[in-house]
Amino acid sequence: MCEFISWIEKEGTVLFLNPNDVYDTKRGKELQDYCKDNRDLIGHGAIKWFYSITTDVAERECIDFSSPNNFPPEIADAIKKGLMAGFDVPFPKGLLAGAAEGSRDEARAAYDEARAAYNEARDAYNEARAAYDEARAAYNEARAAYNEASAAYDEARAAYDKASDAYNEAGDAYDEARAACDKASDAYDKASDAYNKASAAYDKARDACDKACAACDKAVAKPFWDLFADTNNRSGAWK
Repeated sequence: MCEFISWIEKEGTVLFLNPNDVYDTKRGKELQDYCKDNRDLIGHGAIKWFYSITTDVAERECIDFSSPNNFPPEIADAIKKGLMAGFDVPFPKGLLAGAAEGSRDEARAAYDEARAAYNEARDAYNEARAAYDEARAAYNEARAAYNEASAAYDEARAAYDKASDAYNEAGDAYDEARAACDKASDAYDKASDAYNKASAAYDKARDACDKACAACDKAVAKPFWDLFADTNNRSGAWK
């Protein structure tokens, strides 16, 4: 996976993405669908897709934030203006100084905690989803059996009504089809209950996942970049 910050160079032009490009533009929303995983939104592949580049280009990246000189001027300027805030990435080390750097560590701990809660909720969601899918398959199977038995019952009932002279013969077929219908109906009811329980678990897990994700987003964005917005908190190279 590419590092934060990544960029490409094409014919002397530096191309990179900021959160506004990704989350607030039509092309950015299409990019999210293309990448699937948010962690891929900062990479070279995402940048080339966003700018529709298919030719060979120079791919660059840097995680050393100790000096703006480590980045192209366009990217250093974007960092200073806070335009890179909003990506789901670990907090860059080297942008803050003194007590503010300690606050960065606290914010990172809150982020890690929220991320762990999100992962746990996501696992619960996936487990509930699997149970839901299994119950749904059983429900569909029972429903098909019920429909088949119901059709047989209707057919036997028609024969029963029409062939009153052959009542006994048709009655046996009717009773057999009715028993099959009742058995399939019981299976249908059981599968429906399992489906409803799995659906409730799925909804609960999904709510937990959404809450954890919201907490994660909150932990990522505001504490760190609010500190960075105050130039007194920045390390010397970024003032």
